[in-house]
Amino acid sequence: MIADEVEKDLDYIKRIRATAGNEMEILLDFGGRWNLPSAMRIAKALEPYNIYYLEDIMEPDNVNAYAKLASETSIPICVSETFSTRYRFRDFLEAKAVDIVMFDFPPILPGLLLWLFIATLVFYIPLREIYTREKNR
Repeated sequence: MIADEVEKDLDYIKRIRATAGNEMEILLDFGGRWNLPSAMRIAKALEPYNIYYLEDIMEPDNVNAYAKLASETSIPICVSETFSTRYRFRDFLEAKAVDIVMFDFPPILPGLLLWLFIATLVFYIPLREIYTREKNR
């Protein structure tokens, strides 16, 4: 049941905030697990806890759902290192469905020029980079 899961997870967030105060940023990655009604409910429950962002709270296949969520919550929305083209980033940016863009460099977005193009699209939006390629030894 979603209510039980939200309460259990919310308890973790409450304990982190009670222990660390606002000295620590809380970034939450949901792995695309929830649908829009559940994501909105979760976001509203988390708003009092100064969450830095919600990453991939829903599958990133519905721009309109993300736009609705972004318009209904004060928590910044972050998507998605799983995007493989600049067009997906553009769709989310144009729909105001994202506050923070995360990209995977270089495995999913090969080439510096493509990265620079995406960076120009998000001039006023924070970028987060995740690097998944194993380092050569």
